[in-house]
Amino acid sequence: MLSLLALKLNPISATDLWFFILCGVIVAVIIAVYFLIPVFNKKQYQEMRDNLHKREVAFKANIKASSDSVEVTAEVADSETEQPTAEEKTE
Repeated sequence: MLSLLALKLNPISATDLWFFILCGVIVAVIIAVYFLIPVFNKKQYQEMRDNLHKREVAFKANIKASSDSVEVTAEVADSETEQPTAEEKTE
């Protein structure tokens, strides 16, 4: 109610109205560009996703290879402890 009274006392001139409209349009354009950045950089983002997928595959292969080598090392250690020594063979 108070704002309506203020508008009656101090009406907005045409220049002020155009200024506020221009500011609103500028803000709308900035927001639109912000949300359209992924559309503009679609190719770059697709390349980044492809590279990430390649790194994931290499990482998983590396983890599998290292876990396989740990299992082989554990099997070798187990087989060494199970074999009788030279002293046990002669007895």
